[in-house]
Amino acid sequence: MFARALAGLGGSMVTPTAIAAAAGLAPPERRGRAISTVMAGLSAATALGAIGTAIGSLTGDWRLTMVFVSVPGAVAAPAIALLLPKIPNPPLVPLRTRLAPLGDRHVGMGLLTTLLFTGLYIVYSYIADGLDRATGGSGTTLAILLFV
Repeated sequence: MFARALAGLGGSMVTPTAIAAAAGLAPPERRGRAISTVMAGLSAATALGAIGTAIGSLTGDWRLTMVFVSVPGAVAAPAIALLLPKIPNPPLVPLRTRLAPLGDRHVGMGLLTTLLFTGLYIVYSYIADGLDRATGGSGTTLAILLFV
């Protein structure tokens, strides 16, 4: 459970950082496209996570799934550190200014909707049990369903 929480924490830091880097590196007229490219990559990574399910099912060892996920990250980290251009820090914004939009009801409703939508990801924790009858307990079939 600790490892899941740690992985979630890592993901919650990587996503906004990647989006900020994409927006900071792109010219103003291409920022939307840069951000959408990052989001498409994150969506593709979720779909490709089904491969990890297949690896765990076919080998019977969940540790190989962790290796499958960790090795590309370990290779990518130094490559990103070496190849990503320096991104200038934006000007400091006081906390009060950052939190000011929360006073707007429309912003609050948007954030609430986003928060409730993230509940969708809880399903992934229990999806094997939920699809057990459809998959007959086959991890490979589950992986195919997850990929689809």
